[in-house]
Amino acid sequence: MAAEPNPPRRLTVEFLCYRAGAAEDVVTSEQFRRLALGFPEAYENSHMRHPDFRVRGGKLFATLAYPDTKWGMVKLTPEQQEEFVGAEPEVFVLVTGGWGRGGATSARLPRNY
Repeated sequence: MAAEPNPPRRLTVEFLCYRAGAAEDVVTSEQFRRLALGFPEAYENSHMRHPDFRVRGGKLFATLAYPDTKWGMVKLTPEQQEEFVGAEPEVFVLVTGGWGRGGATSARLPRNY
């Protein structure tokens, strides 16, 4: 069976590596980058002067350093988004507008990009 061309929608545990109340478990920007590039067919690109991560067909699934270097963004399912934003609102924030309604979720990074 061929690898799925899109990253799994279950990015929360594997990608964010975050456990409530354990700030040392929040990924750094370099860890974020390595994890994103670890998905099959993932590659790094640039969008609006900040790094992004895509899979075949150019489908964006994560970004770094937007709106500033304290943040990364991952695409989550609505259920994951609700769970993470509800549990850790100081770490996870819905992206404004249509992107946020579509699953785009900002994640605070512990170190600058």
